[in-house]
Amino acid sequence: MITILVYLCEALIVLSLLMMLGFGLRTLIGGRKNYIAIGAFGLALLVFVILYLVWDAGQYAPLRGNPVTQGEAAIVLTAVVMFSLGILALLVSAVRGLIK
Repeated sequence: MITILVYLCEALIVLSLLMMLGFGLRTLIGGRKNYIAIGAFGLALLVFVILYLVWDAGQYAPLRGNPVTQGEAAIVLTAVVMFSLGILALLVSAVRGLIK
């Protein structure tokens, strides 16, 4: 059951990154350049590459005999980092709104 949930989470993460890429390409083709959105996608890819190279997936116990691969660990940790950065951005935006 846990293995299915891990693969479901990974599929949702990959789907969201593909949607980010698709919507970003659509806005670039349409002539509207949103550099923050382009940077957010680039940041997600950069975080994934860094975590893939640095993080040791061997520290996780196998899930029912299936070892956790380097890519799986990097995908899940990328989601955690990007979610945390999103929450931080919301907090900074709220504080800026209160100060104004």
